[in-house]
Amino acid sequence: RRCKSVRTTRDPTDRPLPGRAHGWPLPKHPEPPAGTRSACGRWRDGAMERQRLQQGYLANTATCSVRVRIAEGQGWISVKGMRPGRVRDEYEYVIPEKEAEAMLAAFVGDPLIDKIRHRVPIAGHVFEVDEFQGANDGLVIAEIELDATDEEFPHPPWLGDEVTEDARYYNFRLVAEPFASWPEEQRQAVSRGCGSSSALR
Repeated sequence: RRCKSVRTTRDPTDRPLPGRAHGWPLPKHPEPPAGTRSACGRWRDGAMERQRLQQGYLANTATCSVRVRIAEGQGWISVKGMRPGRVRDEYEYVIPEKEAEAMLAAFVGDPLIDKIRHRVPIAGHVFEVDEFQGANDGLVIAEIELDATDEEFPHPPWLGDEVTEDARYYNFRLVAEPFASWPEEQRQAVSRGCGSSSALR
């Protein structure tokens, strides 16, 4: 089981694990007040790793979603429970990259979710910061996985309002309703770090 929450920021892979994760969408090219601008860029300064992820969804039902992902020459297929809340059942299996590519081409097509994942270690924890590409360019989400729902974790200054329960940020929703299609007011709110919602990958 795995749990996660998502937050907006003040500026600018999954495994079946127990506990909880938090995440925050960050704007990629924001225009915040000058006093906030420097804070939001700090996650880049601490990023230690990066990888490109591409993924699509074979099915989305009321009970689960089935996702295929490709990253660094490897494929994965995941089945994720759709139960509301931060803790969700998840099962993930490694598959050959060519089989993942074939599934995406045959059953998903375009568009895919395309993003660059940065890993940012802070005080013994690791935030995963996803910079979305293509039709979701401008949307960035940071997440952190924890071992327990009550575990303490750092809150760097570039984190903002939690958005875990806002379905707009779910990756499978971003396929059908990408960030570029959101009303201008909503996109500007994310860029200012004043949106409030939640998302699950």
